[in-house]
Amino acid sequence: YWPPPPPPCFSLFQPNMICNISGKIPQEPVVNKNTGHVYEKRLILKYLEENNNTCPLTQESLTPEDLIPLISQSNTQQQSGIVRNLQSTSITSLLHLFQTEWDSIMLETFTLKQQLEASRKELSRALYQHDAACRVIARLLKEREQYEKQLQQQRQNPQDMQGIPQESLKQIEKHSAALVTARKQRRPSPNAATPDALGALQEPQMTQLLHGSVGVSCIATQDRTTDDTARSLWFSGGVDGLCVLFDRNSEQILAELRGHTKRVNETAFHPDLDILFSCSDDKTSRIWSSNENGEYNTHYTMKNHKDAVTGLSLHPTGDYYATSSKDASWSFYDVGTGTAYCNLPSKEPLSTIKFHPDGIIAATATMSGKVQLWNLKNQSVVATMDLHQGAINSLCFSENGFEMVTCSEDQTAKIIDLRKLQSSKTFEFDSNVRSGLFDHNSLYVALGVGSTVQLYQTKSWQHVNTLSCHSDDVTGIQFGKEAKSLVSCSLDRQIVYFQTQQ
Repeated sequence: YWPPPPPPCFSLFQPNMICNISGKIPQEPVVNKNTGHVYEKRLILKYLEENNNTCPLTQESLTPEDLIPLISQSNTQQQSGIVRNLQSTSITSLLHLFQTEWDSIMLETFTLKQQLEASRKELSRALYQHDAACRVIARLLKEREQYEKQLQQQRQNPQDMQGIPQESLKQIEKHSAALVTARKQRRPSPNAATPDALGALQEPQMTQLLHGSVGVSCIATQDRTTDDTARSLWFSGGVDGLCVLFDRNSEQILAELRGHTKRVNETAFHPDLDILFSCSDDKTSRIWSSNENGEYNTHYTMKNHKDAVTGLSLHPTGDYYATSSKDASWSFYDVGTGTAYCNLPSKEPLSTIKFHPDGIIAATATMSGKVQLWNLKNQSVVATMDLHQGAINSLCFSENGFEMVTCSEDQTAKIIDLRKLQSSKTFEFDSNVRSGLFDHNSLYVALGVGSTVQLYQTKSWQHVNTLSCHSDDVTGIQFGKEAKSLVSCSLDRQIVYFQTQQ
């Protein structure tokens, strides 16, 4: 037989001649003279054509001239004519087509293997980086918690907050004594509005939409004369965090105060200075002051609380104010310096706070319906009254200092006799009671019940009038001078003004 079979050494060597692309024994083996890698000739030539003469394994330059053919049994048989020409019959043509397709698949498989290996390496690096980033984040979070604990300890450190200074307490006691003496001599004004005049109120004299498309959450009023110009000012807060200063006499917006990022819960005027106060669900309270151009800017921002600031109250001296918070604490500040003198803890989240007209007592209301009375002299609770079954939305002292009104989500409002520390009158309704206050002469009490304002006489507690002026819950009420006017705000976006004909 011719040709003779290959020698035994060649037969042993031939199974090791594996193409580095297909992983199969090549029919036409060629070797890279630079690296010694063996390839199927047609596969490597096709790969070089598609990849700009680059070695598939080393990525170095490789040309067809660098490939040296190797003699094997299969190509020797082809040269001797034993193997048929692939193009001689249709079946062989199909076989050639299949072979070409197989070559393409092998090239694609080889490329995919390279891409898979590269992706595995990239994924491994990404996983290591992710693990390292998680470790760094965990360390930073742990450090942040430590710093927060240290900051809280510093806030509660007596070296930083030593309570209300003795000088301030002496000032408060002196002012309180003067107020008590003056209050004993004061009588209700003869010019105060009569029950008939308030009972005749029906249609509002003015309606304003100062906060656009959002509800109004609180309002404060003040009559002021500046530069021989009488102004009746409204300072309202919105659900969107915007505060608006409005002059009712000129019907103009004097300023839009931007700074809070969440709902404003309470606003207030300073009685003597051109200073405004506000508190918000964004955990801050702000003191606003005006410049020479009449523009209001944040003078101080108080960040003493960890949760929403639910209420504020200006002390009768005008030099201090206090805030309550859902973080179960209330704070006492100096208006002039913005210093927090103390942050006193409560056992429950607080919904509002108010100073007694004498200035010695502060009352805080809780989310569970309790009222706590605090003595400013030693900053401690002197009495606790369990009054309601739901959260207390507002509380207000009468100007004579003998009574207090509380309004709750349990659809009741109560009049508290501070001399007996018990309820003397309970009003029951079918809607949530969000606001309530006495007029300056302590002759009337107004309650925001649902979307209405209910007016009552004190002492007899007879109903005077029902003002159905809103389409949503009333969130704030303010009496005007001598109770001859009344302003209410609501979640229906409206601020409504009533005035008697007296």
